[in-house]
Amino acid sequence: NLTLYSEITIKGSAASETILDFNSTTKFIKIEGDTAEYTSGLIVATQGLTAIKGIGTSWESNVVANEFIKISNVLYKISSVDSNTQLTLSEKYNGSTTDRIAYGIAKYKTNIIIEDIRITKGGDTAGAGIGAIDGKFIKDSFIRNCIIDKALNTGIIIKNSFNITIDNNKLSNNAKYGIDFFSDVFYSFILNNECNAGINAGIIVSGGSDNNTIIGNDCNENGISGIAIL
Repeated sequence: NLTLYSEITIKGSAASETILDFNSTTKFIKIEGDTAEYTSGLIVATQGLTAIKGIGTSWESNVVANEFIKISNVLYKISSVDSNTQLTLSEKYNGSTTDRIAYGIAKYKTNIIIEDIRITKGGDTAGAGIGAIDGKFIKDSFIRNCIIDKALNTGIIIKNSFNITIDNNKLSNNAKYGIDFFSDVFYSFILNNECNAGINAGIIVSGGSDNNTIIGNDCNENGISGIAIL
């Protein structure tokens, strides 16, 4: 697989000229900040403060500085882990004061750009499926001006991510979906893409994803639907 890390840009001269052909070998572009969130216990967060209190948490052995904590579907960067039951944010918590709520902490890959390339015959059918571009726990990243076709599963799959922009891509003849916001994708954008001739939907958003924007997409001749919001 081609594995990407934070602050990486892959840019071709043009999608018609720069071609990444995985040749149906179950390989793909992999962007993975983490494998799962740490979610043990509950938290108390007070508006205007940087200190987060934990109840039933074991942060010293499971969390490090510069990871991100998700509170009510908003990400905050962790400045320090002070004890098993207290951590400090890099900025003040600006949500409503909360008492004993669920949360999630994970590492995120950030500031990745993929543009002006063609990706063909990528992905994998294993499990729930792997996209030709497969992203998990990423933020502040872009996929634009690409051609993604003939994927073994889905063209682009995004999970557990924030502020992702997928813009002006052409996705066609993929074996499942064109673009899939598979689970817990927030404050992201699907703009001006062509998602055609997929086996299922051109675009699908599911699994608790919220506060996303879908505008100006052209989805035709897909097997089940153009755009599906589940």
